[in-house]
Amino acid sequence: MKVVLGAGDNCAYSATDDPSFALEATAYQDTSSMATITSIESSSEHLTGLGNDAFWNGTIGAVFVREGTRGFSFSLPSFANLTDAPAAVQAKMVALATAVAARF
Repeated sequence: MKVVLGAGDNCAYSATDDPSFALEATAYQDTSSMATITSIESSSEHLTGLGNDAFWNGTIGAVFVREGTRGFSFSLPSFANLTDAPAAVQAKMVALATAVAARF
């Protein structure tokens, strides 16, 4: 992976051998900064045992985790990344979020 955007609390990465495969990472420093991502929670799948609150939204390929008043999300900006094997994509994204949450 290589960094294609790095600005403050938002970074994007793409695969070096396939730039169309991208991952966006966002950190939220307070609850007000989470407003946009948490607005999709009601249409998402709740993830138990991950942070104080966590969900997966398969429509936009995003996993969100909140721990206290801070949080983070990972998303796949390319919808093409979601069509091959949605369950496998979800499992990998949740595994990534779980690993990060352990260090967050």
